[in-house]
Amino acid sequence: AVPPVNDRPVPAPPMPDFEIALTTQPSAQDLKTLTAGMRHYELSRFPDLPDESEDVVVAVFARDVTGSVIGGVRASAYWNGLEVDVLRVDDGHRRRGIARVLMDRVEAFARKHGAVIYHMKKPLDGR
Repeated sequence: AVPPVNDRPVPAPPMPDFEIALTTQPSAQDLKTLTAGMRHYELSRFPDLPDESEDVVVAVFARDVTGSVIGGVRASAYWNGLEVDVLRVDDGHRRRGIARVLMDRVEAFARKHGAVIYHMKKPLDGR
């Protein structure tokens, strides 16, 4: 688990008129302000951008002969993109192309629904 962090604000050189602070416990109001500001910016650039509540959760599963899930992908399809949250294949079934088939299937769905880009959450160590 990540321990709570609330570091001391520090001036942001060479711009002393504001400070930077990292926290693992942001206030609900600060998050709301950040989200509202981003939404305002998005709409200024893309006036027809749908609200995130219109995102569609999509999943593709690989199952063994008993019907047990041995892998899958979970993603959110939105406006013109796809965000992959989870891609996983059980250890005993890796290196057989299952992940590629799962990704091909979810990418095809996304393209059919207007996606032109996708993002994948991935561990920082690259594995």
